[in-house]
Amino acid sequence: MDTTIVHEATQFFKENKEASIKVIQDWLSFPRTVAEKSYLKSLRYVSYDGKTREKAVLNLIEATKRNLKKTGEYPVSMFVDYSPLNDVLSTR
Repeated sequence: MDTTIVHEATQFFKENKEASIKVIQDWLSFPRTVAEKSYLKSLRYVSYDGKTREKAVLNLIEATKRNLKKTGEYPVSMFVDYSPLNDVLSTR
């Protein structure tokens, strides 16, 4: 995997609000309002190398749980796996 792809995907996410919201809606089966809120909240946590702080992911999970009125534990590992990205970044 080329690190350029990570950069381009992140750039696309940041610069294409409507398309990114649609992906969130389709992939996670969120209603439009929740997908848009998730997108807007996630913008501040998305970096150009594809990584984010664990605390930021936890905050996003908690906010989404509140919006969807969900309970239960959702570990970061359910949503984030940096091992492929770490492999790519280690070759930089």
